[in-house]
Amino acid sequence: MNTPRLLPLACLLLAACSFLEPRADPTRYFVLAPETAAAPPAASAQLSVVVGPLQLPDYLLRPEIVRRAGPNQLEPSRMDRWAEPIDRAFMRVLCLDLAGRLPQSLVVPFPASGSQGAVGFDIEVVAFEADLAGTVRLEGNWRMRGGSDGQRAAHAFRLERAAGSRETADEVAALSGLVGQLAGEIAAELAGATPSPAR
Repeated sequence: MNTPRLLPLACLLLAACSFLEPRADPTRYFVLAPETAAAPPAASAQLSVVVGPLQLPDYLLRPEIVRRAGPNQLEPSRMDRWAEPIDRAFMRVLCLDLAGRLPQSLVVPFPASGSQGAVGFDIEVVAFEADLAGTVRLEGNWRMRGGSDGQRAAHAFRLERAAGSRETADEVAALSGLVGQLAGEIAAELAGATPSPAR
């Protein structure tokens, strides 16, 4: 047996095995979370609230978490993903935060059957992301519809806060907080209070 000739072949086989070994997936998954604890619906709801329709810009409707790098530039993350479609996540968390602030109300997402006489909200989001400085922003408008007097009131909102760091987990937590802040403004309007001014 010619050992010197076999050594290069053995090295090639070892290198090939190393190359073909499975590698750890660096992808990380994140979810929005409500600010308020989930509570059982009231036995006799004083008000029915239908949240939606909800519209988000198309650039957000993707698995990758998107950051704004400039007025006309976006940077999808290479490894950070939403664990659920962001429009569904936004709706889920907004409904939970509203329900926590309106314990005597039944809060349901659009479309909802048997919602005659309910108060509803059309929501258009035009921005919902962090920038490269670690500031998160939620911007858009919502319009109340229905109710006993058929009231229709339109409200613009621009909410911002610092995430604390540029880590994705901190940015997602801050984005969750902005959804809760929006829920607070909507709940204040429903309660007859004056909502916080748009920022």
